[in-house]
Amino acid sequence: MIGLLDDGKRKQQLQLATTAVFNLFPERCLEYDCDATSHYVKFALYSHESGRPMSVEDMMIAAVVQSGDGLLIIRNGKDFDFLPNIQLLNPWTHLKH
Repeated sequence: MIGLLDDGKRKQQLQLATTAVFNLFPERCLEYDCDATSHYVKFALYSHESGRPMSVEDMMIAAVVQSGDGLLIIRNGKDFDFLPNIQLLNPWTHLKH
């Protein structure tokens, strides 16, 4: 997280770059809302019942993706691959070498 970096030029540049990227997609950023919360609860229960613990952050990511009917693009999908109805895509597996 950028906020954890020491104050300095690198942190400032990363903050500016992050703001610029978010400004490119003003209508495409998904929010954690009430619908996402209902998915979060389902994932928390499923994770517990499956014996596959998840971090709060990962459950929130999955919930936002699910509520937005989205596709989770992630390099390491092992933390999500057991969840029902979550579509995963690892872009690195589709790169040509």
